[in-house]
Amino acid sequence: MHINFSTPTLLYILYVPFILGVVIPLLPTMTMEIVDDSDPRIEYHPGSWIKNSNSSVDHGGTNHTTTEDASIQFQFDGILIQVFGTISAPIPRVQYKVDGQITGKLPQTLANTPNQILYQSEPLTPGNHTLIIAIDSNDPPFVFSLDYLVVVNTNHNPSSSASPTSETTVVSTAAPENDLPHSKSQVNVGGVVGGVIAALVFLATLALCFLHWRRQHRVAVCHSITRMLFTGLASATL
Repeated sequence: MHINFSTPTLLYILYVPFILGVVIPLLPTMTMEIVDDSDPRIEYHPGSWIKNSNSSVDHGGTNHTTTEDASIQFQFDGILIQVFGTISAPIPRVQYKVDGQITGKLPQTLANTPNQILYQSEPLTPGNHTLIIAIDSNDPPFVFSLDYLVVVNTNHNPSSSASPTSETTVVSTAAPENDLPHSKSQVNVGGVVGGVIAALVFLATLALCFLHWRRQHRVAVCHSITRMLFTGLASATL
């Protein structure tokens, strides 16, 4: 029995194993480092931050402030950073800067809700970066509480200066989704990896569509030439 495959079908048959067996294993291994608010690498300015022990939040406590112009500075090595914490009502105006630039995403936050993401940076180039969180509110009283940071990195281990207050989870991008460790930052890392894979799939699909279109176009041109030849021959014989 002979099975005939069209060109697009054959290309897909060859393309899917290539993506699963070659491209995905080549994607970098990612690490997620959870940096607790008590980590000594986090610099609090000025000295108006108060350590609060609270069992309702992750890692057993937060650092909070009720002072305008209070700020946090954190240097990290990674490709993405997230900020988790709690804010009160009225919600204070907070600026998040990475390397001096106001970039990233500010998810819609709820007042007085612990363990929520307050900020996520744009994808960053691998290397060292500086995060600055500046409280800029004209509506006191307010409370801004930092619970922890999540730093996503790739290919190499976190900085040797990591302290015992941080936790590191290694995530292989080639692993099935069910094998990934459960954490609050899992969805965001999956988004980064998924974006890379989606881009590869999109580009490959465009290439396949182009090849299919070119094949169909070539067939149409051949049919046109054939019709022209037959028309010419028919005219010549009349």
